[in-house]
Amino acid sequence: MRISAASGVAATAAQGPALVAVSLVALAVAFAAAALDRRTRPYQPLIGAFVGALAVQALLRLHDIEPTGATALIAAAATVPVLVSGLRRSSPRARNAWGWGIAAFVVVALVAGAGLAVAGFSAQPDLSAGINQARNGFDAAREGEGAVAARRFTRAAASFGTAHDTLTAPWALPARLVPVLGQQAAAVQIMSDEGATLASSAAAAATDADIDELRFTDGAIDLELVASFEQPLRDAEAALEDAADAVERVQSPWLVAPLADRVAKFDDEVDGALPDAQIAIQGVELAPALLGGEGERHYFLAFLTPSENRSLGGFMGSFGELTAVDGDLELTRSGSIEDVELPARANGATLTGPEEFLARYSQFRTAEYMGDAGISPDMPTVGQVLAELYPQADGQPVDGVITVDPVALQALLTFTGPITVTGYPEPLTSENAADILLRDQYLTFDQRADRKDFLEEATQKTFDLLTSGDLPGPRQVTDVLGPMVDQGRLMVWSPDDAEEAFFEQVGLEGAFPAAEGGDLIALTTNNSANNKIDIFMERSIDYEADFDPETGAMTATATVTITNNAPSSGLPDVILSSGDRIRGGDLPLGTNRVYLSFYTPLLLDDAVARSALGEGAQAMESGSEFGLHVYSAYVTVLSGQTVTLELRLSGAIEPDDTYRLTVVNQPMVNPDTMTLSVAPGAGYTARTGRGWEVGEDGTATRTADTTDGDQRYRLRLQSP
Repeated sequence: MRISAASGVAATAAQGPALVAVSLVALAVAFAAAALDRRTRPYQPLIGAFVGALAVQALLRLHDIEPTGATALIAAAATVPVLVSGLRRSSPRARNAWGWGIAAFVVVALVAGAGLAVAGFSAQPDLSAGINQARNGFDAAREGEGAVAARRFTRAAASFGTAHDTLTAPWALPARLVPVLGQQAAAVQIMSDEGATLASSAAAAATDADIDELRFTDGAIDLELVASFEQPLRDAEAALEDAADAVERVQSPWLVAPLADRVAKFDDEVDGALPDAQIAIQGVELAPALLGGEGERHYFLAFLTPSENRSLGGFMGSFGELTAVDGDLELTRSGSIEDVELPARANGATLTGPEEFLARYSQFRTAEYMGDAGISPDMPTVGQVLAELYPQADGQPVDGVITVDPVALQALLTFTGPITVTGYPEPLTSENAADILLRDQYLTFDQRADRKDFLEEATQKTFDLLTSGDLPGPRQVTDVLGPMVDQGRLMVWSPDDAEEAFFEQVGLEGAFPAAEGGDLIALTTNNSANNKIDIFMERSIDYEADFDPETGAMTATATVTITNNAPSSGLPDVILSSGDRIRGGDLPLGTNRVYLSFYTPLLLDDAVARSALGEGAQAMESGSEFGLHVYSAYVTVLSGQTVTLELRLSGAIEPDDTYRLTVVNQPMVNPDTMTLSVAPGAGYTARTGRGWEVGEDGTATRTADTTDGDQRYRLRLQSP
């Protein structure tokens, strides 16, 4: 009957059809033997051995059963009664042998444990040093300090190697045979071995593929040097993947806390370094094509100014064309927006896509007014629009589109040094260029032609210097331009899928974020007065949401406040007057009129507008874009006045015990101010932390950061 119980436990716990079948056969044989006891009694030892052998096959292959140790308990429940029964029926001599065997096993386990403890204690300094030196090596590599990284990785490899030798000494190896203790021995031995291999590969990669050696010299980059980096980087990637696999193998809930912490830290370093290596490989693979090594490449440069809002960042007042041949870059054409808009109109330019852009923005006649292409907040969309229209404006087909605004142009002056522009009283520098280009130029130059010449000369000189001079290594360039990329002030689009995927990996693609099943808010304003009055615009958003984690049901109120600090006189018309394409007729000087859009996964129930003139219902256009609802209206804000728009929303997002909110940022002259508040329903309570503060009423609040681009916020909720 004990054999029947063992086979029954095995059949119940067996995992997988094959093992279930094996254990059921064992159970059937056991019951048949019990039912035919008299006939089978002479053969019961043989039957018991057969049934036990089948049951053990299922028990030995148990895995992934919670809680930790459940598989051992199941196996013990099935086998211990059989063993006890066997011992009771055994001869005294056999029982003594079992006792001595168990005692010997205990002694061996103690000796093995002592050997591992001695080895572990001896190896601990080297293991810790290896982990720390590897971490420092990764840090140096991320900072572009290739030589430093190589030295640190070499030291890490030596430390890991010494630790591995100690941990695989003869007195430490028997611990691998002892349950529980074996997991500890395997973890430290495998981790030290993988650490040594990984550090050696990383040292070689840092020496042979020092990315920081990739520099533009006289406006060109050595594409052969770029190609030589691929194999060392692939070797490093392979070592990182092997290390990741090894760490996964040694991960075990049986690891003691200090060792588990070290394994986790090692795993974190590997997980952090692997994407960096993969991105570097992508960059090395794509660089020859991107930089004209596989044929001449042409890129359209769009210079945007947030002084006149567009959803992507600003009106395109000037443009350029960047040509790449065998790693050599040159600005081959530049001019004002009229230089492409006038030929486009004369040639009867048409726009055939993207479909969503045409459906939503065809009223703005972008084919005739290319400067308005940034009315979409999605860079891949704007890139496609400009790439289609530029050849119809007497330009040549382009292989990509790059957008730059005055803040990014100021950052670029870090590399070129100051530039002097004809007619302007002071040089443009990495400290003052943004203010001059966004504000001061409009006060200095009364005539539009003078401003046009100023902007064209400023951008041309900047890019001429960039494409003819020397640039620092990738790390220094990233340090300067990284914030510009994060803020959406420098973006790149390519029609090639592989290149666009790379730009996405490094954050340059500027795509409108997806809600990913959570909540999302995005406010965009587009200047419809054809002036530069947005240097005086201030926007604030207060977003209050009620969220039911169990159903995903939501109600929310978004309060949008727009303040126009522009004076009604005393400044040039280019700032204060309304352009000839404004809707609604003539407006007083200093008036700001915008086409406002609010993006959300929720439905709009109603909207109310408030101003000094009173309060009333606000009609909103309803549309869709990027899989979201978008509600739009023209809003007029007089000089020195404020308009508040309150949007009441309802709907549902994916139920979750974490409220997820994506905040999409529009690059502005003056950053938005934004407050968020979330009240959980269904008895859930919000957790304080990660920027959230929870009040006595259970509402979580925080101030959103609108200076560093799009943000994704998470609020953890505790179930009742």
